[in-house]
Amino acid sequence: MISAGKINTAVSGADAEDGILGNANKIVITNIPGNATMYYNGVSVTLNQQITNFNPALVSFGGITNGSTSVVFKYAFVDAAGKQDPTPANYTISWTGALPVTLERFSATKENDQVQLTWRTLTEQNVSRFIIEYSTDGINFNAIATVAATGNSSIPVNYTWIHSSPVAGNNYYRLKMVDIDDRFVYSTVAVIKMSGSTDLVISAYPNPVHYLLNIWLPKPGTTHTILNVYSNDGELVYSKATGNVQTILLPVSTFSKGIYYIRIMENGTALYNAKFVKQ
Repeated sequence: MISAGKINTAVSGADAEDGILGNANKIVITNIPGNATMYYNGVSVTLNQQITNFNPALVSFGGITNGSTSVVFKYAFVDAAGKQDPTPANYTISWTGALPVTLERFSATKENDQVQLTWRTLTEQNVSRFIIEYSTDGINFNAIATVAATGNSSIPVNYTWIHSSPVAGNNYYRLKMVDIDDRFVYSTVAVIKMSGSTDLVISAYPNPVHYLLNIWLPKPGTTHTILNVYSNDGELVYSKATGNVQTILLPVSTFSKGIYYIRIMENGTALYNAKFVKQ
């Protein structure tokens, strides 16, 4: 795996009308590597895909064939008139020695109202740990767990971790694979969409909120009803039994500014979901 942020060589070229061309110009990927999967901003690149304002730091590669010491793709510029350069250029990324970990796959699957993350390494060399990073927008990631690595292995190793507090909507995950010298690479991003309650949607107001949030439930709670509030990175920041009430007053003045998610639970089952913004 070659992670995003590790590549910084700019694309370059020239055009008779447009002059010197570079990252700010549109390019077309005319050939993709045969020994790896190429990603741009976490999404798999397809043949003849056009990219505007190309940023090499957003390029990453996964599934690299064992023993490889380079990956190559070809690109061509598209000028201001929309004409594509007929002579594509090579873009080569090379390295010496083996990559510290060969990640075969990383995936997220639903397990009731939880998310199960599974990954499999084919080889490991001086690997220390896997840090699981989480996001609800696919842009801002935060670490939510650490799983110890086998360390050194020439045979496949399987790993599993359960995220017990995903939010309704899209949940994004990636692995930060760290070696014993604290060098690291990232996996590609796994995304899974979780459904909210099929009952009536919670009414939470005012939204955005400064001090006190009113939460209206479709029916009164019970002695087993729990209100959980999660930050945008999935951390549980508030939890309280609601009791036999239908309107809940949630004080948020001490919350940091940002996006939060409400989950109403009863006997371990998620009943309702809502989202609010603290200003």
